[in-house]
Amino acid sequence: MNVGVYPVTVAMYRHYCSLTSRQMPQVPSFGWFEDHPMVNVNWDNVQDYCAWVKSYYQEKVRLPYDNEWTIIARGGLHPTITPYPWGDAYIDNSTWTSVRSRRFSTVSIARTHNTYLNGYGVLDVSGNVAEWLQDSKDGQKCFVTGSWYSAEQTYGMCQSRAYQIPIFRRDWLGFRLVTIDT
Repeated sequence: MNVGVYPVTVAMYRHYCSLTSRQMPQVPSFGWFEDHPMVNVNWDNVQDYCAWVKSYYQEKVRLPYDNEWTIIARGGLHPTITPYPWGDAYIDNSTWTSVRSRRFSTVSIARTHNTYLNGYGVLDVSGNVAEWLQDSKDGQKCFVTGSWYSAEQTYGMCQSRAYQIPIFRRDWLGFRLVTIDT
């Protein structure tokens, strides 16, 4: 299994919409920026995107499962359980959230500030956007919390999850794919 270095971007999703004659989701209040994570997509939209990637690129992809995400988030650097991807304490300059400073949008995946590159070379495992996971519980779909909108440190923890109906979408919720070796 290989995980995307960053969440799927607006440019990537726009390419998909263009080739499949689908409409882009509702534009968030802060607008679309090609190098920002894609937002305002529901779980079903993401499943359609995965099916298209599989067909178009001949790659088997899906959302990560909850247990995989915890391993991904920790980046192989912490053999013991730590609450945050980088260790035991919240570090504001390692994430794009609203805990210390109010944020008003997503931010570029190519930035060099308020980000953390973990031991697997994965960015934004805490902050920028919350991310859909493959898991379900009682008809609801799971997502990792911790986004630009998050104002509490606990949302950025490796184990922080929430559940919503599959048609739920927000301007702080995006997704990242894993590629499955066949």
